[in-house]
Amino acid sequence: MSKKNKIRLIVSVLFLVALPAIIYLVQHPQIFKGRAVGGAIEVFGSNIIDLPNGKKAFTLNSQGQPVVNLRLTSPLGPATTGTANGSVTSSSAVSLSLSPASGTQPVGGSFDVSVSLNAGSNNISFVDITISFDKNLLSMDPFIASPAFNTIVVNGPVDSSAGTYRFTAGNNSTRVVTGNINMGTAHFQAKSVGTALIGVSAKEVTIGGANPVDIQTATGNGSYTITSTK
Repeated sequence: MSKKNKIRLIVSVLFLVALPAIIYLVQHPQIFKGRAVGGAIEVFGSNIIDLPNGKKAFTLNSQGQPVVNLRLTSPLGPATTGTANGSVTSSSAVSLSLSPASGTQPVGGSFDVSVSLNAGSNNISFVDITISFDKNLLSMDPFIASPAFNTIVVNGPVDSSAGTYRFTAGNNSTRVVTGNINMGTAHFQAKSVGTALIGVSAKEVTIGGANPVDIQTATGNGSYTITSTK
């Protein structure tokens, strides 16, 4: 065998030996690629609220600042934490009201009170309100919610011992909820003679589905006279 043929034979043998490795490398090229560094960012804290649309919202702290806690987890080391600030929109145009805000009923009588949220030009996507009533003079039936919000998160029950009722709802559709919003109707029965007070306060309201606006100072109040005879 000539020297030239020997070289060809050696090259052919080496190629046949390397062929399986070449095929594997073509089919699995990722073994030579740099591995991406994974990680996760977690938002946590007592002021974090899970919205019906899957997003998270936060309330203001005692200094009126929208501060949240962040936790970053990475495979390269232990988790680290920090804080971040957000921005909020003024809630001056948002208010609550009861209708009627006054009236007279005899003991044993019943009456309805509508709860409204005046949002102005704001688009409201989440509300968390509490209705309070004089438990000694009134009893309350379950709140009848209007279709203004398409997702009811919390609707009662009535806390007769405290005289409160909590209602939480959201709008996760593309429909705009703005202007004077009828949130629903509360039905009361008169139990004893006196002047019964009913109030509604907002724990949280989300404007535009972005950062929540704390309007805890926004309240609506009503005063109702309960008489002994019809």
